[in-house]
Amino acid sequence: MFLFRWPTGRCALHVGDFRADPEMELLPELNFRPIDTIYLDTTYCDKDYNFPPQKEVVAYVGRLVRKYADLYPSLLVVCGSYTIGKEKVFMAAAQELDCQVWAPTEKRSILNCIQDPIITERLVTDPRLARVHVVNMADVKPGNLKKYLQTLGSSFSHVLALNPTGWEFDQRTGILSIL
Repeated sequence: MFLFRWPTGRCALHVGDFRADPEMELLPELNFRPIDTIYLDTTYCDKDYNFPPQKEVVAYVGRLVRKYADLYPSLLVVCGSYTIGKEKVFMAAAQELDCQVWAPTEKRSILNCIQDPIITERLVTDPRLARVHVVNMADVKPGNLKKYLQTLGSSFSHVLALNPTGWEFDQRTGILSIL
């Protein structure tokens, strides 16, 4: 979400295809003054997109990561991400494992711009020091992941890939597809 306050005093809110949450109504920035204009992406307003609440998805990620980390102590979790977004997903994995997070230089720069101290304190520059890696969403494919794991030498034995997008949710079963 982007909140613009113009010198004229007018205020505009721009949202992308984000997951609305009732807690957002409590954000002081949104209650400071009236919003004059809202630019709303309605992609997911269609009844066909009936996703579980974000908190449930994030909790599921934590449980999933814990399950596989218990099975494979040297597990690497790879999380797909766009330029911005998916921070709650990969941070749920990092918090569950109480570990560092690695991302490519450009992505790390973007994450540092967010100025979230919880994210910043977990970021590292050496991929072998982090059990959670944030990669481009397009790179979360089985063939890519096998090669990726090999580039890290013996640091990790198994990989759990998270492709956090609504396109991976099967409404008929209520299950998220995880590679």
